[in-house]
Amino acid sequence: MSLVQFNKVYKQFAGDFILKDISFSIEEKDKIGLVGLNGVGKSTIIRMLLGKERVDGAENNPNEIGEIIKSPSMRIGYLSQNHEFSDERNTIYEEMMSVFLKRGKYGINYRR
Repeated sequence: MSLVQFNKVYKQFAGDFILKDISFSIEEKDKIGLVGLNGVGKSTIIRMLLGKERVDGAENNPNEIGEIIKSPSMRIGYLSQNHEFSDERNTIYEEMMSVFLKRGKYGINYRR
């Protein structure tokens, strides 16, 4: 079973689609990276995965809404681009460990 599946996902901002018909899956042993230019949707994909951003309707059929399926056992560790340190004396490493070690292997842990 996949940890995550994106099926025909669309996302637009100000009428411009930044994600069109995106479909992919992430399996348990996969190692992934999101790489791309600014503004192409990397953070949006993460925010959608975290449930912080909604999926939009398809470009030619707004009623056709894609889906994001997450395994119930999946947990996510996430450190946002604009992270506020939990303790201003923490090093970057200490702060990352405070986010990623709080939960198990797939523990959802979201901090702004």
